Amino acid sequence: MNVLSRRNVQLALLAVSLAVTTLACRATEVRVPKKTYSVVFLVTGPNSAGIDAEKKKEIFAGHMANIRRLADEDKLLIAGPFGKEKPDQALRGIFILDTPDLETARTWTNTDPGVHAGEFAAEYARFESASPLRRSLELYREMEKSGQAGEAPGIRGFAMVLAREAKSGELALEPLRKEKRVSFEGDLEGSKRGVYLAVLDTENVSDAEKELEGSPLLARDRDIVSWYSVKTVAAIAEPGVQ
Repeated sequence: MNVLSRRNVQLALLAVSLAVTTLACRATEVRVPKKTYSVVFLVTGPNSAGIDAEKKKEIFAGHMANIRRLADEDKLLIAGPFGKEKPDQALRGIFILDTPDLETARTWTNTDPGVHAGEFAAEYARFESASPLRRSLELYREMEKSGQAGEAPGIRGFAMVLAREAKSGELALEPLRKEKRVSFEGDLEGSKRGVYLAVLDTENVSDAEKELEGSPLLARDRDIVSWYSVKTVAAIAEPGVQ
């Protein structure tokens, strides 16, 4: 075998070795399994317009107490109201419940005084996500235990993306995901609001619009909604959590 042939064989063997190493690395990548939850979109109910201010005050007090009870029972992981910037003014808020069964989600949601009184109506969808959603609740409990939570729950703003095409939502958010700016995300099944939901660690819609405007994948067929929740939601995507 001449020198040139030997060199070609060495290069070929090196290429094969690199390919095998690459495949082995890919095979050992840790993939976080997805879990299925229920998302409840709360919208303005059929009786809302006819309920007087005093009764509304009573309903909302019961609504907040019921949220706390469901969280204490490990049923409700994340909740929060929508802000003014939203595509449908009927949207009021969401629950993310730790059950894949929509009938169970319906049973839990129907304990809400607002739903019972018709101040709210509920839309149900399955939500499949690899994000560790329970982490937000655990962190808040730690804050309460240490006295950091105080009387107020530490509410802050987020931007929620509702995309009508799941693949475009996943790809377009990759830069923000690498920066740990996507608090949580996943596929919606059975919702007219979209097929992909993501919450960005950005406090207002205009900033989210600017950050996503360079992505042609999310230029159309999506809504960016103002949303509020406890500040521990932002910690879900912190390094080391997943």
